[in-house]
Amino acid sequence: MKNTIFSLVFLCFVNACLAQKATANDVLLRAFEIYEKATHYKMNMTYNIYADDQSASPKEVTKAVYYKEGASNFYMKMDETEKIFIKDVFIVISHSEKAMMVSRNNNNPSEILGTFFKQSLKEYSKTDIKDYKTFWRCTLYPAKGSPSAVYKYVTIDIAKNSYNIIKQKYFFNVPLEQVYGVNNSDKKEVLEIIVNNFDKNTFVPKGLFNSVSYYKPEGKNYVATGKQKGYEIISDSK
Repeated sequence: MKNTIFSLVFLCFVNACLAQKATANDVLLRAFEIYEKATHYKMNMTYNIYADDQSASPKEVTKAVYYKEGASNFYMKMDETEKIFIKDVFIVISHSEKAMMVSRNNNNPSEILGTFFKQSLKEYSKTDIKDYKTFWRCTLYPAKGSPSAVYKYVTIDIAKNSYNIIKQKYFFNVPLEQVYGVNNSDKKEVLEIIVNNFDKNTFVPKGLFNSVSYYKPEGKNYVATGKQKGYEIISDSK
């Protein structure tokens, strides 16, 4: 559930000459372009969950790393879980369970990256932008009845000097556990996502987007390879 909850939003790149007149939509749409056009990058993230919007310290902290290579290769590692898109193949590895899923379904990479694609802006009925001297803060208010209505609002901070995203905060409108079918809390948590590093000059580790690093065919089945050797594989890829 943790990896479903932690959706990552990649939003940056603001044109400085439009800073004083830019709307939130201007900023967000320009941000999509830099990530869509980047041929490769690495991002290190910290995910903090606060009990509510009054809490000073997070109750849970999780580190994650993301890689992108080309238009269709994406990788994410969070705790003991890895998720990899290699063209039309989607791989999920749970090291804690020593298991792997391999799928050729048409999954959208945004499921692991948490990317706000352009169409997602339609889920927000109102957007604001404020100037905080060294960064802009875009605030998005979900439209009633939209999938994003689980949030009261979302804030996204973007640095002026680099046009990179600094931080995102999701203020839940309902208890976070309730969103995913668990009704044991009445707290309305806040999810904070901090970008610790965004590197467009990094080299993707060798074999990261090569399926044989994870599994290989053996007869009518697949067997796990590399550090996953011996893991159980569930697959609909045949």
